[in-house]
Amino acid sequence: GDATATKLEFSSSGELVKQTPAARAKGTTVKVEGLFKPLPVRFREFQKNAKREYGKAVKILQGYAIATCETRLLVNHQNKSRRNVVLKTEGANDMRANIVNVFGTKQASALQSFEVDFSKDEEGFE
Repeated sequence: GDATATKLEFSSSGELVKQTPAARAKGTTVKVEGLFKPLPVRFREFQKNAKREYGKAVKILQGYAIATCETRLLVNHQNKSRRNVVLKTEGANDMRANIVNVFGTKQASALQSFEVDFSKDEEGFE
């Protein structure tokens, strides 16, 4: 049969407040709106430092995009009239391919491979 998506809406305390069927492509979509609006002081502070906070959020998402293999990730930034792709991965099965997706071929070619074996007991570690 036809698969349908489910739109979940949560309260500011994290409680599920609404669950409705929705038309959507396969996958998970997370949309954040009005994050600090109920907290006027925080909201003003966020507005003053929006570019810096946005940069921090993108760096965190880049880390997830690199470390998470076999999962496609698409991050958009919605302005008033335009939607820009900020980050996109293809669901590769290795971190190097994810690095190419996030930072480009030139950056990835400058990296040096190494392996760490966590299965061996080292002195001081148990």
